[in-house]
Amino acid sequence: FCPPILTKLILDREPQRTLEWADTVSKRFDFTRVIPCHLNNNIRTNPKEFREAFDCLRSTPDNIIPQRPLAEDLALLQEASDILTKLGVVGVSQVCDGEPAREEGRFAS
Repeated sequence: FCPPILTKLILDREPQRTLEWADTVSKRFDFTRVIPCHLNNNIRTNPKEFREAFDCLRSTPDNIIPQRPLAEDLALLQEASDILTKLGVVGVSQVCDGEPAREEGRFAS
């Protein structure tokens, strides 16, 4: 699971580079856990699950890969992404933004 704040505001700007990195890590290392610097330690996982955490970055207009959070919860991040893009703070998302987050929830467009 990759936190939505990363996938909606940062990683979706360069999804191919992110996916290449995730593929490299999962092929190069045979691991059984990941220890992030800023979250709970000792997350049990494996290379396959690590790679799958970034699957939402593989979305296309014809094949939207949903994220774990509900669309209603993603709507706020979608709105923030749209505003930051319009202001030129971040580039345009390279991942399909056709998720239900645009139509559902309190912050829907």
